[in-house]
Amino acid sequence: MKKIILLLFLCLSIYFVTSCSYLNLQIKEKTIKNQNNNIRYPKITLKKQPKLQDKINRQIYEVALAGKKDLKKYKPETYDYLSQYSVTYRKGPLISILFQSSLTFPKLAHPINTLNSLTFNLLSGNHYQLKNIFSFFSNYEKKINKILTEKLKGKNLLQKFTGITKNQTYYLTHDGLVIYFQEYIYTPHVQGPLTILIPYSKIKNIIKKEFLP
Repeated sequence: MKKIILLLFLCLSIYFVTSCSYLNLQIKEKTIKNQNNNIRYPKITLKKQPKLQDKINRQIYEVALAGKKDLKKYKPETYDYLSQYSVTYRKGPLISILFQSSLTFPKLAHPINTLNSLTFNLLSGNHYQLKNIFSFFSNYEKKINKILTEKLKGKNLLQKFTGITKNQTYYLTHDGLVIYFQEYIYTPHVQGPLTILIPYSKIKNIIKKEFLP
C-alpha cells in the first residue's frame, strides 16, 4: 500500500513539474502612460498556450483598469488615474495579484483609492473566488467571520463589522490569506482600505491544500 501511495505521489509530482515547464511562463510589466494615466500591470506570456494566455491577460487588463469603468462620461483631462500592482503569491501554477489604484479629480479633497485582486491558476486560467479556495462543507464564512471579529475587537471602525460578503475580496500571500474592504466601508480615507491578514495556521483545516504555501 505504501509503495502504491509513493508511486502515485511521484506521478503527480512529475505531472506538475512537466505541466509548469510546458507553460514556458514569463511575466512582463506593461505600462500605459500619458497625460492622465499611469497604469502598470503584468502581462503573462504562455508561448505554447496562446488562447489561455489571452484569457488570463484579458482578466488582468480589466482589473487593472477597473477604477476607470465609470469614467466614460468625464473628459480625460478632468482626472488622473494611477494603477500599480504586486504579485503577492506564487506557487507553481497558482498566482495572486494585488492591484492598487488611485483616482484624482481637481475638485475632490483627496484621491479615491481602491484595491482589486486576482487569484488564478495558470494551467487552467480559472479565477478563484474566496469560496473556491475552501473545502466543501467547511462552513468557511462562519469561521472566517469569527477570526475577523476577534481581530477587529477594539478597532475604531466607521460601522460595526457585519461579516464577509458573498463576493468577498481577498488575496493570498506566503504568510496567509488577506481579506480586505474598500475605504469608507469600515475605515476613513486617512486609514485607507481595511486589510486583515489571517495566518494559514488558523485556517489550515478548512482551506484546500493546493492553496497552502
